[in-house]
Amino acid sequence: MTTVSAGNLLKDIVNDYAFAMNREHDFICEIEDANLCMSSEFFDKMIVELIDNAAKYSEPNTKIYVRTKVNGNMFDITICDKGRGFSKEQIEMIDAYVQFERKSFEQQGAGLGLAIVSKIVHMHKGRLSIKSNENCGTLITISLLICE
Repeated sequence: MTTVSAGNLLKDIVNDYAFAMNREHDFICEIEDANLCMSSEFFDKMIVELIDNAAKYSEPNTKIYVRTKVNGNMFDITICDKGRGFSKEQIEMIDAYVQFERKSFEQQGAGLGLAIVSKIVHMHKGRLSIKSNENCGTLITISLLICE
């Protein structure tokens, strides 16, 4: 299974999401393209979860940067928002059904987004990195294998 032209697919997903949420001006994309060794269904699910989280935890009119880069035999996807962020302890606790500060913030969903992303990345022998500071935003980087 291969995702053909993952960079272009990612850009389409971001544009569709941004339009649906009336946040077209919030997303800034810098995209390189590659074919990935994963199904387009897994790729789509992973990107939608990440984009949804970035938008959900960032105020409207706040920039969300989405970048892809070919790095040897890996395809790096970086999503950077200026939302409320995570503490180091929270990053270590990310798992299924875990939500942080739910009583302080109105949150939809069951807390599965990042757990799903993590499972998809690891199933495909990729890497996931989360860097964040509370009230300063989050930088998520995923590295996935390129298929020739």
